[in-house]
Amino acid sequence: MQRFEALQKTYEEREFQDMGVNDVRLILAIEEHDVDGVRSMLNNITDIDFQTKQRRTALHAAVQHNNVIAAGMLLKRGASMKVLPMNKSEQHIRQCPMLQAFCMGESHEEIQLLFLRKLKAMRRKWSSAPDQQIIATIPKYAMQYSTPFVFFEAIGVGGDANACNEGEIDSLSPLMHTLKEVALFSTNPAKCAKTMANVFEMLDRYPGMAWQRLKAFTNVPGLSPVYPDGITALGMLVFHNMPARYKTDTEFVEMGDKLLQLQGTMQAAMSSDHPVHFAHQPSIEIDRQRNMAITTYMSTEFIPNFFTRMLRPMRVALAMATHVRLGANEACCAKGLSTDVIDIIFNGLVRTIIESPAVLQKILC
Repeated sequence: MQRFEALQKTYEEREFQDMGVNDVRLILAIEEHDVDGVRSMLNNITDIDFQTKQRRTALHAAVQHNNVIAAGMLLKRGASMKVLPMNKSEQHIRQCPMLQAFCMGESHEEIQLLFLRKLKAMRRKWSSAPDQQIIATIPKYAMQYSTPFVFFEAIGVGGDANACNEGEIDSLSPLMHTLKEVALFSTNPAKCAKTMANVFEMLDRYPGMAWQRLKAFTNVPGLSPVYPDGITALGMLVFHNMPARYKTDTEFVEMGDKLLQLQGTMQAAMSSDHPVHFAHQPSIEIDRQRNMAITTYMSTEFIPNFFTRMLRPMRVALAMATHVRLGANEACCAKGLSTDVIDIIFNGLVRTIIESPAVLQKILC
């Protein structure tokens, strides 16, 4: 009892001053995964979506602490997955419990699936413009943060793997959005590689995502509408996102060199046997190495493997053209070609693409 009272006092001082004692105890029970406590407090709560001073609801707390059981109880009681902060100046759809669950990553897969099942049951009620914006964002966050299984479930709920939502603030498809976010902002090489491995698994299920083109991207930072035929996700990655990443790598190298020069200058000026070190220099070097690792992985592994997947349909098309039934049309110029000849044609095409950046850009952009 003393421990609970101490915790309650701390929480009240921090953010719960305007809440009733049952509201405080509910969130405490959620954070401590106290199932009986949650069930008991829910019987005494009048506003299931009451917000704390930090603009959190009980469902937010369940998401933060990955309490799937409590989240299920709250949803059954009518808690909103799309409630936003009461403070209008700080409202953003990613702050709703639904999208926060996805932002928490793969560890929250079970609660993400719980929310998706709930959304599927009440999909018709999510009809407002903000509702539609949340629904359009779910596949993007599912691909970026979660697992292939969750992404497939998100598409099944009503999403579109190839949707670009042209004209909206974030007009990128899930694939474009994920490649951009990882290429520009990822700082963890292992996590980057894991996300891209998930992307390949999703791409194998929905290969059309690779060839989807965004034709209007005036709302996309760093891009201008210079490609009349649109731009693919790989085109955006190769010709826009990765050059920005290279620039960041260069800046880290230059920063490190300047620190070393400054360190040498100060050492000489002090005429001391004690070496001069900057506290933040090791951190800069670590960040530089991580950025270089990500850049190397994207350039030497991810991009070639991604492009290989894009070429597969072309190879399949050539094979289909020579098939006894599928390629029986006399007008088909590939009719009668052997597998060896097709391989020669296909390999020559690939060499031409790889050896000519202009050709590659023409295909992707």
